[in-house]
Amino acid sequence: MIGDVLLSSLICENLRKAYPDAQIDYLVNESTCLVLQGNPAISNLILFTRKQRKVCLN
Repeated sequence: MIGDVLLSSLICENLRKAYPDAQIDYLVNESTCLVLQGNPAISNLILFTRKQRKVCLN
């Protein structure tokens, strides 16, 4: 999962270059959020918890 998060964060960087004033939010599993903290291309991290995942899968 961390690899997927790292690769997909490149999309945020490209969006930031194309739209420097845009708000770019990233929905991420709470277990991988540390990989994205401090990324200047991302405006807000929205954490998705394990409990919420279980609710969505049922």
